Amino acid sequence: MQRVSHGNTDTKLVESLKKGDLKAFNDLFAKYYKKLYYFAKGYLHSKEDAEGLVQEIFIKVWENRNDLKKCKWKLQLQSFR
Repeated sequence: MQRVSHGNTDTKLVESLKKGDLKAFNDLFAKYYKKLYYFAKGYLHSKEDAEGLVQEIFIKVWENRNDLKKCKWKLQLQSFR
C-alpha cells in the first residue's frame, strides 16, 4: 500500500472518497487500518476477530461513502492518531 502524501488531509480524502475515488479509499485504509486493528484487538482479544471487524468497517465506509460527513469523520479519526 502507498502512504498518504503529506498534502492530502483527511478532509480532502473523504471528499474524494465521496466521489468514488478508489485511491482515496486506499489511502485512508493504509493510514488507519493498523490503528483500528490494534484498537479492535485490544477489545476483542482475537487477531482474527479484529481483522474481520476492521475489514467490515472499511467495507461499510466504501458502501456508504456518499453519506459520509467530513466533520463527523474528522472528529472520529482524531481518536486514532
